[in-house]
Amino acid sequence: NDNSPSITSPNYNSNSSNSTSSVSTGGGGGASPASVIGGGGTSRNLYAGNYNSEIVYDWTGQSWSEYSPDIIYRESGNGKTYGADVSIMPDANTVTGEYQGSTYPNPGKNPTIEEGWYNYSTGMHHPSRSDGYPALILNNNKDVPTTGPNPNNLKGAATANAIHIHSGDSNKWRGSAGCLTVSPSQWSGFMRNFPSGTRGRVGVYR
Repeated sequence: NDNSPSITSPNYNSNSSNSTSSVSTGGGGGASPASVIGGGGTSRNLYAGNYNSEIVYDWTGQSWSEYSPDIIYRESGNGKTYGADVSIMPDANTVTGEYQGSTYPNPGKNPTIEEGWYNYSTGMHHPSRSDGYPALILNNNKDVPTTGPNPNNLKGAATANAIHIHSGDSNKWRGSAGCLTVSPSQWSGFMRNFPSGTRGRVGVYR
């Protein structure tokens, strides 16, 4: 997506305080800029406790309160099928749900999306198939950055599209060709947080 802003890797610091602060889009105060893929260009309060002075963006021209909650994926290594802690955060100091998931695809020739922030909206996973189901869509199915050249991209670019948050196939198999997943045993509870029309942000940390 040529219109998407660039991002830098998050500078997550779990030892920060849980206070909030405000940063301008110019990156004042030594902030490390990190824009949201698919977002607009207005600044807002950031969650200093979780995001350590990163700049984030509202949906252009809209009230922030209409676009939440945040989803935070934190994962260290690719050793477990669902090794990520997935938190639902409607504001800086509130966690309303904790789940297990993964930021990694199935083994093989599949891309892994970069750390960073992405906008999500509700939609359908496998919309053209009879077994399609409601899920969350990153960046309106447009390109997002990957950690290296995507072997499934005909141009060899380090991007992937149609990246979703969907249920894993089983407890031992993610069923992911690049998407973020949630443990299938927790999927229905996870999706109860996102009625149709919900839009927000997902942060990926490794």
